[in-house]
Amino acid sequence: MLTRIFVFSLLVSTTAFAADECEPAVIEPGVISSLVNVSTRLNTTCPNELNIVTFCNAVDAKVLETEPTHDNILYRYQTMIYSASCVLPNDNDEVIRSKVQNFWNRYHDRLTCNMVNFNPRNGSILKLAVARQADSFIDDSITSWQVGLNHIDTVDNGTVLDYIEQRKTNAGPTFARTLQRYYDRFRAAGAKHRREL
Repeated sequence: MLTRIFVFSLLVSTTAFAADECEPAVIEPGVISSLVNVSTRLNTTCPNELNIVTFCNAVDAKVLETEPTHDNILYRYQTMIYSASCVLPNDNDEVIRSKVQNFWNRYHDRLTCNMVNFNPRNGSILKLAVARQADSFIDDSITSWQVGLNHIDTVDNGTVLDYIEQRKTNAGPTFARTLQRYYDRFRAAGAKHRREL
């Protein structure tokens, strides 16, 4: 809306009388068309929100994508985050990373999941991925997209690293080894504990 007001103001001011003339200036049709096109592009909302319940379910169940829109899509959660991030089929890895990071930075507070047998309730999707051993989502988050890993959830006042550390204290030996592997991967990617932030 603000952009449209700006463009309208620009158009109105362009037709204003010149200081030393008594006739209005004439705007050529091509200039008006260009300004309208710029206004339309600026009003495009990107990134967009996504349906978080469906997104959490796709990560939780590791749902495969049956109709991929991009060469490197294997899972439904990838299609969803690419769509919300406005990733185009011809975008290269660097552009995809930038767009997904932009999405993540804008909506990380809303990327929380309320799933059966997942604590904390409304914990971050990264914590859900750890709990469900969703390795592909963890790989994408850490390596492909390089999203921010140090968000502190309000529900448990901890980061994903705090969550992994806490889970290790109650885990059996097999899951404890998996959690240690996740801990090492997140740590190497720059994840920190809340006390370190």
